[in-house]
Amino acid sequence: TAKHPSLESVVEQSTNYTVHVSNSASPAENYTIDLANTTGSAGDYGIFATVSKSGGSAGYHNEHGWRMVGGDTMSVKVAGASVIKLGKCQYGCSLPVADNATATATTTGDNASSCGSETMDFVYKGTDAATVTFTFSGQAYIHSVSVEPYVAPANTITASFDKDEVIIDLKDSTSGGQTVNMSATGGVLQV
Repeated sequence: TAKHPSLESVVEQSTNYTVHVSNSASPAENYTIDLANTTGSAGDYGIFATVSKSGGSAGYHNEHGWRMVGGDTMSVKVAGASVIKLGKCQYGCSLPVADNATATATTTGDNASSCGSETMDFVYKGTDAATVTFTFSGQAYIHSVSVEPYVAPANTITASFDKDEVIIDLKDSTSGGQTVNMSATGGVLQV
C-alpha cells in the first residue's frame, strides 16, 4: 500500500480523511487539498486537475507536494467569488499566471521560509461558478490548494466638517473612490 492516500480516494472517500472535498464546489464551502500527503499524477479529479506539458510532472513528487514545471497547468473549480491559496515550498516556487483570477498584492514567487508555511493567494471575483487555471513558467512544488469565499473590502465613508461645509469622501474597492462636496448654507444642504 502507498504511504499516502491517492487523490482519487481522497475525493471519492472524503469523509475518511481530514481533507474534505467534493466533486463540485459550493458557495458556502471551503476546501483544502493536501498535496504533500496525497499521491497522484496529472489528471482530472473533479474540483482539481493538472496537465503536464513536460510529460512527467504535474503530479505528486514527495513530501514537498506536487511538482509543476514550465508550461504545466493546475485548474481549480470555484463556486463563485473565491480566494485560492497555493501552498508554497522552500525548495521551489514559481509564481503562476491565472487565467481569470488576480494575485494579491503580497503574493510572490519567492520560496517559502519553510515548507507549506506560506501561500500564493489569488482572487476570483466572478459571481458564477468557474474553473481557474494556473499556468506555471518555472518549477514549483505546491503543498496544498485551498479555496475559501472572497469577501470584498468594505466601502468607507469619511466625513469632515469645516465651518458650514461638509465634505464626504466615498471610497470603494473598485473605482478608487470619489469625492462628493456638500455645503450647508442657511439650513439648506446643497450638493
